[in-house]
Amino acid sequence: MRAILSNSFRPWLRRRHLRRSLALRRAWQEVMDGPDPDAASRLAAELSLVRLPLPIWLFRLSGLPARLDTGLETALRQTLLTQLYPQIMPGLMLLATGRAAALPIPAGWRAPLVARGLPLRHRASAVACGMMAVTGLARGIRQIFRTLLAASTGRLRKAPDAPYDVAAQLPASFLRPRPRNADTMFVDWLLRDAPAGGFWLHSDTPAAAGPGRDLVASPLPDFPGLRARAAFGLAAARLSLGAMIGLLLGRPEPALLLPETVLVAHARAVGASRLARRYVFENSRWFLRPLFTRWAAAEAGSWAVLAFYSSNTDECLRLRPSPRPPSFIPGYQSMDWDRYRVWDDAQADLIAAWGHDRDRAEVMGPIPLTDSETPLPAIPGPSLAVFDVAPFSPARLAVMGLVPEYYRDAIAAQFLEDLREEAQSAGITLVLKQKRERKQMGPPRYESAVRRMIDAPHAIVLDPQISATRVTAACTATISMPFSSPSLIAARDDRPAAFYDPTARLIASPRQTHGLPMIYGRAALRQWLDGLSKTATTGENG
Repeated sequence: MRAILSNSFRPWLRRRHLRRSLALRRAWQEVMDGPDPDAASRLAAELSLVRLPLPIWLFRLSGLPARLDTGLETALRQTLLTQLYPQIMPGLMLLATGRAAALPIPAGWRAPLVARGLPLRHRASAVACGMMAVTGLARGIRQIFRTLLAASTGRLRKAPDAPYDVAAQLPASFLRPRPRNADTMFVDWLLRDAPAGGFWLHSDTPAAAGPGRDLVASPLPDFPGLRARAAFGLAAARLSLGAMIGLLLGRPEPALLLPETVLVAHARAVGASRLARRYVFENSRWFLRPLFTRWAAAEAGSWAVLAFYSSNTDECLRLRPSPRPPSFIPGYQSMDWDRYRVWDDAQADLIAAWGHDRDRAEVMGPIPLTDSETPLPAIPGPSLAVFDVAPFSPARLAVMGLVPEYYRDAIAAQFLEDLREEAQSAGITLVLKQKRERKQMGPPRYESAVRRMIDAPHAIVLDPQISATRVTAACTATISMPFSSPSLIAARDDRPAAFYDPTARLIASPRQTHGLPMIYGRAALRQWLDGLSKTATTGENG
């Protein structure tokens, strides 16, 4: 019987998936070719600022302190945007093109979409939101048991007597042991000026980080005794009960936030005196500030810090004027961190442009980059370090609901082709360093451009694991596709650097360029390369 049901259900799922993929691809092409490519992103940005009504009485019944009432609403919006982004953006793209869609969002966000006359499937959206709430409930209960198990087996670290910092929820890729201690330098960048008690490293996926890392099982310390552990268990059970009652009453918010409120219960049971001085997160998790850090800030004076590991978290890149959203990832306007760590003043200005206090942004300089033990080959001069941005295929972009007008295969291929041909004419050696190994083939036009670069006699294609810093230091100058960070690294070291736009139509602001030259079009590129060649030749002769 099970085999019969399975054999009949799988074809239905495949057909359903195929229909959705085709609908998304048509919608993506329609938005891409239409007059408003940012329609879905702008809808998401507007939703991120719509405050959601909460059943405060239900959270109070669950034992959550009143001082977290404001933080609860912000945390809910941030949770929805970060965890449901892959589902929300494709749905908004369908709605923007007049196609019916269901989104797993609460009623407070469904109402503005319906008021716009968008064909939102209201009942299906309510069911989808309920399913997400059930998932949140399951995640929260699992976290309760994991915390109690870690406490019982001695895997929770005891708080030191001296003040300490925590780098929390780090991706495993940032923690894998690598040569040249690049990972250690990254942690130093995150936790500069660590206090006497040192700092802890925490990852949600410690096994994936590999051996050799001293990781903690939780960003919060061990309970000071059995009484505190029992208090956590009772508080967590109360929170779970409140979440279940909310689901029965059609209020999914307590269940959606249960993983966050369980951490608050942990922090309260531990006690304010044992919490870290500073909790540092990096923005690969985007802007989601864990709820427990608000309680820690209120009770222990702790700081919650968001470190921007990338330099180009800016508005969408466009080739034509349009009302652009403030960021290609909606929700950065909803941030409310105590401090921000950024690369430079331009990124600090971006924090202010999102409506936040610029004085909270601490300029730290670029993050030290990952390196490998692969030696650099001999590079004949004059040489140009080249950094491109590998494009996604249209099918993948459609599934993600992203409409990048600029980062497309045709433009990425033209970037490489122009540089390959003009550098050959100028007598310059190209040194192409891509960001990561391509395990899957990209769009055909882009792959063809990469292969021609590999075959070119005046070009060197490097191991992607070699540090960009080492590459820029070994070359005469650096050029990047807008607005990749290696050009900023080269400029910091007082080496010639620029961005190149092969379309000559990119609309760029001074904040995006970080004060570096923008080269528009092939003629300007030829002139810049000729000047670079002459300068290098003059320097050698001099």
